Amino acid sequence: MAEHAILFDLDGTLLDHEGAVTAAIADFRKGQPLFEELSLEEFHAVWFALEETYYNRYLAGEITFQEQRMLRMKELHASIGVRLEDEEAVQLFSHFLQLYRSHWKLFDDVLPLLRELKHVPLGVITNGEHDTQFLKLQSLGIEADFRFFIASGRVGCAKPNKEIFEWASQEADVPIHQCVYIGDRFHTDAVGSQEAGMKGIWLNRKLTDMEDLQGITVIYSLTEVPSILEKFIE
Repeated sequence: MAEHAILFDLDGTLLDHEGAVTAAIADFRKGQPLFEELSLEEFHAVWFALEETYYNRYLAGEITFQEQRMLRMKELHASIGVRLEDEEAVQLFSHFLQLYRSHWKLFDDVLPLLRELKHVPLGVITNGEHDTQFLKLQSLGIEADFRFFIASGRVGCAKPNKEIFEWASQEADVPIHQCVYIGDRFHTDAVGSQEAGMKGIWLNRKLTDMEDLQGITVIYSLTEVPSILEKFIE
């Protein structure tokens, strides 16, 4: 059998990013009396809407990774009539990150899969700063399970740009058509990797309806991966 590589997204795929953020913003709100006028549900809604908006602007190359953090915090405060200077926004986001890190955890289906795939070359392709993203693997105790780790902040391009997937193929020393990529974002992960030449798998943890799957394979848990791989790896 020709060697294949199995590659994973990190946040929302291996690490329960949304769960960690939800817990962290509840902690953050407790320490910020100005936000008491917003219910926790309203605060959650505003936070995640801003995360989606500014993260997509980062993916589109309109702003840097650090700028999307700063702008999210500034607009969050602007929603209650408070104007932040850039440095204040950076400091507050740094405080949030400390809270976020305290809630990092793996999804329950991750470790069993990593054990099952221990003889297969594995890698991670993630958007974000290299040091912060790699710290997640270290904190969760799974960094040794992966042959290589690629973060957009270090290579200078972000998913869904095909260059980051091509970079990963070279790093794995495996032809790109023999790489399988698994991620929770349909367009950023599954479509992006497939258009780059990999076999894209969408991990649809949220049971999101999607009318046009564009030929993408869909799974709902990582427990499905071994049987799905049988279709891809002969």
